[in-house]
Amino acid sequence: MDTQSKPSGSHDDGPTPNPPQSEQVEKIQQLLRANDDTSRFVGLALLKSTLDNSEDIRENKEVIVVLWDSISVKFLDRLLKTGAKPGGSKPNDAKEMLDLAANVVYTFAVLLPADAQTNPKLVGRIPRLIEAVLCSSGETTDVILKTLLTLVSNSEGGRVFSEAEDWTPLIEIAPKQPYALAIISWSWLHAASNIKDRSSLRGRIDNTISALIASYKGTDAVTLLDFIDKALGRLDDDLIPVSPQWLGPLIELIRNLATARPTAAGREAYANCTARLLITYSDTVPRLLFSDASDSSNPFSYLFISLIIVDLKATLPLLLTKLNTPEYPSISTRLTSGLLILSYFIGFLLQQMDAQISAGSDASSFKDAFQMPPDLLLKLNWSISETLSIVMEYLRDRWDAAVAGALGLHPETRYGKTHTAAGSHLTLAWDQQNESPAEDPLLLAALRVLGEWLREDDGEVLRNEAISLMDLLVELYQTSSGPSGSIGYRALVLGVLQGVTQTEDGIRVLLEHDGWSTLSKDLLATLNRTSARGAAVDLHECELGSQIALLLMTLAENQQATPEEWLDLVTGVAAYDVPAIADAPEPLQRFWADVLQLAADLLANTPPGVRRRYVHTAGSIRGIAATVEGRITSTEVQKHIGEALKALRNDI
Repeated sequence: MDTQSKPSGSHDDGPTPNPPQSEQVEKIQQLLRANDDTSRFVGLALLKSTLDNSEDIRENKEVIVVLWDSISVKFLDRLLKTGAKPGGSKPNDAKEMLDLAANVVYTFAVLLPADAQTNPKLVGRIPRLIEAVLCSSGETTDVILKTLLTLVSNSEGGRVFSEAEDWTPLIEIAPKQPYALAIISWSWLHAASNIKDRSSLRGRIDNTISALIASYKGTDAVTLLDFIDKALGRLDDDLIPVSPQWLGPLIELIRNLATARPTAAGREAYANCTARLLITYSDTVPRLLFSDASDSSNPFSYLFISLIIVDLKATLPLLLTKLNTPEYPSISTRLTSGLLILSYFIGFLLQQMDAQISAGSDASSFKDAFQMPPDLLLKLNWSISETLSIVMEYLRDRWDAAVAGALGLHPETRYGKTHTAAGSHLTLAWDQQNESPAEDPLLLAALRVLGEWLREDDGEVLRNEAISLMDLLVELYQTSSGPSGSIGYRALVLGVLQGVTQTEDGIRVLLEHDGWSTLSKDLLATLNRTSARGAAVDLHECELGSQIALLLMTLAENQQATPEEWLDLVTGVAAYDVPAIADAPEPLQRFWADVLQLAADLLANTPPGVRRRYVHTAGSIRGIAATVEGRITSTEVQKHIGEALKALRNDI
């Protein structure tokens, strides 16, 4: 035996059952490069067997590339195409061809180095593999789906998949093969960064979701709802279908699942998908979801919200014990979705009632438009209040565990180490190790629904409970304020504060927690950022600024006289540099008007002696108001500015 041809690490302890590596590879190459299909088929079969049984060859990337280059793409496509044809005179032969071709492509999709996985020779097989799905069976179907999932995991594969003519085979098998949904979802995500005609892709996404909904008709559609939730959450805004026709049929699937005693996976799927749809299509979905076609003693909206409430009430009291468990993320996501659904339902109720009132009808006709009997509305009102009380208890305990309790208890009572911006410290067993409360989406959803309810509910019980969260609310606001802070977080905290400050106790406790200083500093910072950015002003920040100004007006109106330290805000407004914007957007105009009105009210409510010391400040504010007045296009805002100027002229 020629020892030179032995692979490294071989031993002379018996006859070698297979030829040496180099000879085996050379033989395979000769067969693959032959002119006749029979030799090529034998070569592919030998190649598959060799790769399955030789770890050395599998790990040699250079040899893998050489073998892949030896395969004829046209021959490979012929095998896939022949195997994909239904019927035929030799179905067993066709099955073998498809099975071999699919397995070979999958093997190389896994073994080729990363730079070769985007090569057209490999990703170009995607359309043929899609066509072959319906005619494959058993293990071959699984191999094809795993191959497609591997190929679409990069931008080039995603682009090729997105440009394939027909996705119907995957759509048809999706109810029985969840891999199909994963392939479609990841292809959209990866294609987004590598495709020029994005409007065309958006249209295909729209049509595909519609076809999938039709394909899932008659099933529980759990996997489809999960797919749509994740797909809409990952897609860029310009790829999300606009006003899709499939919303109605999809809502019908959600209704069917919710009323059919679903499993835990089903409850999670319909909650998460519903919340995603409400966020994405907030103008359309609430009416489709919460309205009923005919009057019923037990309408779907009542049943659906009751299911959400039951889940929240049953799960939230035990959630602290699961903070560091693997199942916490999925539980937290489901509860977050439930709170968002509750928030949108409350908003829908208020919208419908406002519509009735503005149309000249009284509240008694609300039932006719909403299709829910008054007794059920009263039950929901009580249930929502009870649920929000539990939500506030959870927020209190969660905050104390993470912020106060963990750092204040004896080290022996603590559970393990966590690393935060404030340093490393030991945590309690019910502290979360990797995420602070302020980073938890569940907290955002809880603040949103609390703000919606507290601003509109006439009951004092929940407001009094919310007052006990004042330290939490102020600290959350402080940590999220500033140019890099979350506008969404601050707006949600302000929403809760607007509800709480409808009582004198709420105003008093907010001021005791340094509320005026916190809010006024943020208002001035927001105002100054509008000056620095000029035409690039953030409209959401302007809307937030108006919210702050209105809340500060509420605090000011509760004072017999403006405390002198509050006049620092007036001085800050007087130093404002009005940006040179020819056509200021309306949110900025409203922000100007609200800030000037606040400054005028604060000055007007000061004692005469103090007011005289601020005569120059008042003059500066009059100059700002006059400048701003010339740039106002909204009649309503002009009136607002005029009232502020009148107060400045008459009272100062």
